[in-house]
Amino acid sequence: MEFTPQIGLMLAGCAIASWTDATTGKILNVLTGPMIAAGLLVNMVAGDATLGIYGFLAATVIHMPLWFANVEKGGDVKLLMGIGACVGAYELIETTFWFAALYLPVGIGVLIYRRRLGNLAKVGVHMAKKATGTAGEDEEAPPATVLWTGPVISTAAVVAWLTDLPVLQ
Repeated sequence: MEFTPQIGLMLAGCAIASWTDATTGKILNVLTGPMIAAGLLVNMVAGDATLGIYGFLAATVIHMPLWFANVEKGGDVKLLMGIGACVGAYELIETTFWFAALYLPVGIGVLIYRRRLGNLAKVGVHMAKKATGTAGEDEEAPPATVLWTGPVISTAAVVAWLTDLPVLQ
């Protein structure tokens, strides 16, 4: 839980990613590319280049297949690669665990904040009707409710930094 330059870089990147995702719906390459490079560089200067490399590779191995499967968006994956490059494989794996655990509660909180929770329910009902074949031919789907994942990933990274899962020790 020590505050290091790597943690500072990760927190700054996560804060910017959360802001841009909340305001534009995107986590920008102009953030994630330099975050990855800076994370690798800071770890190299600190004397442990492999920490950033292994973190970046762990994020790539875990999250790129999820991007290929359309489970995660590209900006999410690149933000996680940046987090891995900053704090290493173990923290990245813990961040991934917390991302999965916090996705629903933080996501629902964001939807409540955005006043979009009711629309999520409408989308769910419509999808259930389509799946069971009870949706009318002329029934239009409600607009999609998109969850900003930047704040969820950022929350997960902070929780991972503040906690240590015994399984990863």
